[in-house]
Amino acid sequence: MFNSLKTTELCNKEKYILFIKWCKENGALISDEVQYPSAFGAQGYTGVSAKMNIPANKVIIAIPNKLIISHHKVLKSELSDMFKTHKQFFDDQITADAEFNCLALYIFYHKLQGEKSFWYPYLNVVEQHTMFEWRNRDLFNLQDQSLIDEFMYIQAEMDKSWYKFKGLMNKYPQYFGSLTEEHKDMFYWSNEFVMTRCFGWTLPSTSLVPMADMLNHSNTNPATYHLVNRSIEQNGQPNNRYTLKRERIDLKLLELDFKIDPKYSIRNSQEAYIQTNKQLLVHEFEGQTSRDKINQINYNVLQLWKEKQAWELDFESSSQSEDNDTDSEDEDKVDKLSQIRKKELKILQEKNMKLDQQYTQKCQDIITSLIPKNAQYKQTQSNIQIKGKRTFEEEPEKDQDSSESSDDSEKDFDWYNDEDDQVYFCITTAGQIQQGEQIYTFYGRRNNRFLLLWYGFTMNNNKYNSFNLRLWLNPEPMAMNDQIYSKIIVTDIVNNNHLKLGQINGVPINQLSREIKLKGSKLQEDLIIYVRLFLMAYYIGQDANSILLTIPISIDFEIQVFDFTLKLLSYLAQRFKSPYQEDLNLNQNNLTCEEYFALNYRLGQKELILLQINHIMEALKLLRMLKQQPKLNIKEYFMQQSNSVEKIRALRYYIKYL
Repeated sequence: MFNSLKTTELCNKEKYILFIKWCKENGALISDEVQYPSAFGAQGYTGVSAKMNIPANKVIIAIPNKLIISHHKVLKSELSDMFKTHKQFFDDQITADAEFNCLALYIFYHKLQGEKSFWYPYLNVVEQHTMFEWRNRDLFNLQDQSLIDEFMYIQAEMDKSWYKFKGLMNKYPQYFGSLTEEHKDMFYWSNEFVMTRCFGWTLPSTSLVPMADMLNHSNTNPATYHLVNRSIEQNGQPNNRYTLKRERIDLKLLELDFKIDPKYSIRNSQEAYIQTNKQLLVHEFEGQTSRDKINQINYNVLQLWKEKQAWELDFESSSQSEDNDTDSEDEDKVDKLSQIRKKELKILQEKNMKLDQQYTQKCQDIITSLIPKNAQYKQTQSNIQIKGKRTFEEEPEKDQDSSESSDDSEKDFDWYNDEDDQVYFCITTAGQIQQGEQIYTFYGRRNNRFLLLWYGFTMNNNKYNSFNLRLWLNPEPMAMNDQIYSKIIVTDIVNNNHLKLGQINGVPINQLSREIKLKGSKLQEDLIIYVRLFLMAYYIGQDANSILLTIPISIDFEIQVFDFTLKLLSYLAQRFKSPYQEDLNLNQNNLTCEEYFALNYRLGQKELILLQINHIMEALKLLRMLKQQPKLNIKEYFMQQSNSVEKIRALRYYIKYL
């Protein structure tokens, strides 16, 4: 929420006045519709807001090439001889850290210059609020030891980086003078600066962009960005691979006035879905969200078309619950489970459920393939990298909230010259922004753990949030008592030390499941698969030899699986030091920024577990009903309940195979 009192205080501070003046004197174009600095919330954190209503598809900030600090430019800077001499640190063909190292040392060099640096007004206005500034008490408030351990590992790596580069920079006293331990905080600051403020992926090279990087992150209606060549737009004849923007976005800030093609007016796929099916939106009311409208449309679809199944509905995009904080292990896991399901469907077709001992052996082979080998675990990052590049969706057509337009898919920048004074980095509204609203940009599909580690903040209602855990798939039967949950759940991050020891908290690494990510929007299928896998050794029903991993076969076994999962999740929910309701009732106005983000983080973790518990309980109700009524019509069963579409949405993939 906009904080007018603190906004006034910020606007009167000399550093903000000098920064805006410096931007404009060097060619930056900032719309009169934009207010910076702006303060938000009781804590008064800084961002950018709308002074008046701003329409969609309009350029509101344009930063000239002159003010862009790109990796390519830095390589040609006064530090170029150091970069060329020490390629092991600064050559991207040798190390993945090259871009980060170049930019961080360039910023450190200019920070040392103080007011003599051209970049001083920019560097002076930025305040760091990452976890490196947190006290032990703030870390304790997270109530997540695995996150604290991961942060401490990153902090130790930052220390190593300081001593490594201090030795290197002391070889260049003409640039850095004589560095001592007193400069360590400044080195940290410079690393944090690059870590949290870079744009990338859809640019010619990773870049820092003054003023554009003052926008905070959101998944909802974020602004987008484009590289715009003013002269090409004016002439209307693109060179090489440049894509014209003038029919897509309002370029009046660049003194270019062209008519926008109406087909680009709706850039949100949720809104497009609602418009396409508007005839099914019978009841509209004030305050109705897009989710409410989509649920109403889908309910009517299920009512009108009896043959329509729940899993066939367009609830939301496939990326709704996914994040891009993944690695090859996660991608391999999804692919592996998909392969297993195909195999099991084929087995069902061929065997008609008459499974023999040969199948049991095949199943054991599949089980073995699900347990990653030591070498397949992602090692904790050995160096600090630009983890937080501000980016767009890799697949924007799949995400209803992505603000990327199709022209930003251009990856070849043969038209671009970093000395071209006709090129601007443009921030463009995606949707309408109301007066007083904060103007956001989009850093990527990030969960709160990632945002906190690499940016220092968390988000309310983050749809990409996740709770991560692994299960110990102990091949030896264990006593089925209340202690079993504490034994088989592992929430620690697997790091290099664990890999050397071959175990984590006494659990052999080669007996751990791959990482499971609990999401709020749906039943987490891979958790169910791993619980099935774990309980196979304990199930003694007559249909034990017919059990499959990815497809529910036995109602009795499924009830056992979901009952066990419910108890496992309940155990997780009880591990937090403060109850969920107590956190929910805290007066947030009295909290510091660190206390607020810690509270928001642990609330999000608890909510993910509680939502998953709700999905499990709904599935258990259905399974017990099916045990009593084997011919139950599942679709009709849900349609008779309140919040039917939300329940179907959460369980739709499980229902499909049930």
